[in-house]
Amino acid sequence: MNAKDIVILVCEKKSPAPHWTHTRGIYADLSEWPRSIDYYVKCPECGHVHGFYKSMADARSKRLCPSCDFDHVEKLKKEVAKVNEAELPPEEPIDPDIPVSAKADLDRYVMGDWIALAKWQLEQHLGETLVFDPDNFNNRETDYEDPEATDHVTFDVEGSSVTYTVWKSEELAAAAAIEQQKNSFEDEPSIYMTWLRNYIDMDKVREALKPDEEQMTRESFEENYPDYESQVKEMVENGKLHEETFYKQNGELRKETPVRQKLLAQAIEEWIEGVVEDRLQDPEEYLKDMGYDDSGGKDPYTGRKIETLGDMLERLGGIDYQKAAEEAVNTDGWANTLSRYDGRSIDLPGGAVAYRED
Repeated sequence: MNAKDIVILVCEKKSPAPHWTHTRGIYADLSEWPRSIDYYVKCPECGHVHGFYKSMADARSKRLCPSCDFDHVEKLKKEVAKVNEAELPPEEPIDPDIPVSAKADLDRYVMGDWIALAKWQLEQHLGETLVFDPDNFNNRETDYEDPEATDHVTFDVEGSSVTYTVWKSEELAAAAAIEQQKNSFEDEPSIYMTWLRNYIDMDKVREALKPDEEQMTRESFEENYPDYESQVKEMVENGKLHEETFYKQNGELRKETPVRQKLLAQAIEEWIEGVVEDRLQDPEEYLKDMGYDDSGGKDPYTGRKIETLGDMLERLGGIDYQKAAEEAVNTDGWANTLSRYDGRSIDLPGGAVAYRED
């Protein structure tokens, strides 16, 4: 029996052929048209035809029969109930002495107090009892009424001299490590110059060295080629001037004119610029050739401190301490920067991170 026959049986129509039509599973009884049209739809779940709807939109919105629609709603209610149940706090607080693994339950147990949660979790990890020392410099600013305002605390292992620092999140710990490393770089850059040289703006060094190098190159050129004829010859040989502009066909030098003087001056400046650019391609090597190194010390004649190569580079180009610190911490790990013991970190289930101080 097809859908059309089912509709006929449901509606008890004996000769419906001239009056029935359908579209996309929705059937229309046109026997009373144009006075009225009744719409029916076949349930996609059970195949039951139901209807007597007064519009096609109404029929389309109610494709499920009442029975299947009820089952669908009940199923949705159960799914919603499961979600809500997972979000509800337990009726009784969790006993902290009973190990559990569900982070959500632990969070509810401590009611959002990250310090208490981190302490309990670290105790479970270490198998030790921890003591909060209010006199520790990390703990002096702790607000007991608002633990969320504190980003890190320190605990002592009861009965020993071992201490652990705990940060509320790894992001905060990493940010503190970067700041600490940056301060170390800024305080004593010479100690870290091997690393910091990668973060010197060499373009600034070139620009700082360029005027003096241009002047020295110009003076050297003028000393070696003091007159118009020798300068023209050198620039022609270096491909900076067209030979026919300055020499006759018989090889005789053409007369010096304002136009030729201007062309020569431009050629010399272009040549100097190229020489300087080539020499300053590696500013560090250039300064080494100038006599700078990392030995430092004092000038034996004046007694003044000799500027080291690193100092010279820093003074001329500056150092991007922030980027240098970020990449140092990313390379070695934030715990390696903060921990004075072994550079290792402990990830706690609640999101906090810890490391041993000493």
